[in-house]
Amino acid sequence: TCLQYLGRFDEALAEYKKSLSSRVARTPVELNNLAYFRGLANTELPKAAADIQKAIEYEESRYWGSYILPLQVRTVVSAGLISRHVDGRRQALRLLDRMISQYEVRLAHLDGAVKALVAEKINNTLPITKQDEKQTLNARANREIQKNSLALMLTTRALILEDCQRTACVDADRLRVQELGFDFSKLAIELPSDIACLDALGTATIYLDTRGFIAGMQPWPDDTSDWSAVDAFGRSTRYSSYQSVLEDLDLAVLAAQFSQAAMNSSLYNSVELSVQKVKRRKRMARRTTAVLLYHRMKVHERGGNAQAAAKDQCCIQALGFPPDASLF
Repeated sequence: TCLQYLGRFDEALAEYKKSLSSRVARTPVELNNLAYFRGLANTELPKAAADIQKAIEYEESRYWGSYILPLQVRTVVSAGLISRHVDGRRQALRLLDRMISQYEVRLAHLDGAVKALVAEKINNTLPITKQDEKQTLNARANREIQKNSLALMLTTRALILEDCQRTACVDADRLRVQELGFDFSKLAIELPSDIACLDALGTATIYLDTRGFIAGMQPWPDDTSDWSAVDAFGRSTRYSSYQSVLEDLDLAVLAAQFSQAAMNSSLYNSVELSVQKVKRRKRMARRTTAVLLYHRMKVHERGGNAQAAAKDQCCIQALGFPPDASLF
């Protein structure tokens, strides 16, 4: 870490590898750190991408409340629920609207794919082989994840819309949740606690930023390389464009901003947190937000979006930091 702060990233990576050399297994945190050190040293980027993907797969394989959900969905739901405490409803709604639209399209495609797959197996191979059965079960499991994700995001959006007294929109979301086969009231009760949401935002701040940071240095469509991987949900994780890199970085920045805002809300009004500890966390949170904004700024610059890059630069300066390589 000292070498990292001295800007000697190659040496920092070498030392971190030494610290892990006595063990073969890696925890998700260690995988994330290894990926980040590789990214800072701008070396072994395919390995860095594999490291952070493995860390995220592990995180996504664990139940979050009653459901298995992608990390991006956990982040959106958490941001939506925390937004009700920090006056960030408008920002959360924009994100929820976009994600819900994407997941509606994904679910429709998956429904069609599962039906086509089952029909194909029945028509072409009887009896169905073990491999065919496994393929069908995986497709159905993936569809369930998409459906659960959509239902939880719709429920979160409905609660925010209810705060805004947009009754017609709330009714529409409640109806859609029922169409998906869920009880809205039960789902609302099962939503994660404020503490769980803050933890999820903290995880997103680290892991989604690292994945976006590494992806920002990976080949894009105009490049000749063809780096690709598949995550635990069978989705391609090849970052094929400027926009797809931003999906992670936008969420990471939002998670950092909401985590920072939460420190000034009633959520941190606890006897378990001393004034000194809260002040220290606030300082760390401010720098973390600046670092993530800098990562996104560099991606905007690479993507040719000077206006968005300038906006991130202004935000970094407003936080009290120079928008340069000191933000690593």
